[in-house]
Amino acid sequence: MRSVLIKTISLCSLILLSSCGTLTGKNEGVSGKATRAEEKAHNQIELVNDAIVYNDRQKLQTIGVFATGTEYALSKIQTPDNEIDVARELNSRVLTLTESPSLDQLKKVHSMVDNLVSSLQQQRDVGLKELAKRDGDIYDIQLEKKSLSNIKDQEIKRYMDVAQSAASKADQYEATLGEMDSMWGIGAIFYGVKRLFTRAFIFLSIFAFIYLVLRVLSTMHPAGAAAFQIFDMIASVFMNIIKGLAPGAAKMAKLVPEATSVIYKQTLGHMVGTIETLKQKDSDAATSGQPVKKYSLTEILNEFSKVMDRPNKDVVDEVKTDIRWNNKPQS
Repeated sequence: MRSVLIKTISLCSLILLSSCGTLTGKNEGVSGKATRAEEKAHNQIELVNDAIVYNDRQKLQTIGVFATGTEYALSKIQTPDNEIDVARELNSRVLTLTESPSLDQLKKVHSMVDNLVSSLQQQRDVGLKELAKRDGDIYDIQLEKKSLSNIKDQEIKRYMDVAQSAASKADQYEATLGEMDSMWGIGAIFYGVKRLFTRAFIFLSIFAFIYLVLRVLSTMHPAGAAAFQIFDMIASVFMNIIKGLAPGAAKMAKLVPEATSVIYKQTLGHMVGTIETLKQKDSDAATSGQPVKKYSLTEILNEFSKVMDRPNKDVVDEVKTDIRWNNKPQS
């Protein structure tokens, strides 16, 4: 009774562990992979946002440099009219919205303005080259901003896909928990049993297919025979594990242990061999013209006893017990 109770508790524990393991494996993404993927997608958006902020800062710095250059150029007019004063006033507002250029940038923009307003053509050409270089910088900033905007749109779409996938898995997780929580928690046992048998069926199907393929190959090539022998050994290990966990499983499945099969086959072989020997003696006697000997049942049993050892005789007694021969009425 105690052993039956222990086996029952072990089986229930196996089923519960199977259901929990199945739930974890099936919904791992809810708290694991999906969450990490969502965080990674969000971090990618943050990186793109940081790059856009840096690009905007470069843009403001460039505006500040040109606004400073504009102020410097307007200040060179000796007799400014009202329009020049208005332009300087408006430009001063622009300067308040931008970052103040560094000393090195001030020197460069002042030098460019001096070259552009110079009376010498050679210096004006130098100023135009400097201006063209700054135009190239502006183009690079604008091109980078456009590229970052496209990347951000892609990352946002990717983030939405990941979030949607995580949400669907969360719904699946909630539905699975609801299924397991049904019937006062008995649903968890049914869920675990169903998943256990489903996965066991898939595993056994694959195992059987590989076994049959290797069995066929073993008859065609020595390498196939070697692989089949290894696979056969692995299968025997699994069978021994099952027999160790559930000793009655082999008997319920009508599987005969190898030792039992050998001893029964040996006993039957002794009996058949003895009968064939007696038949051969009769055949030899008939061929030589001698009378054929008639054997009594006692003599035949004595012949059996000569070739059988104790384990073989025990098999005979066991068979007699199984067919309940001792309980049959005597005639």
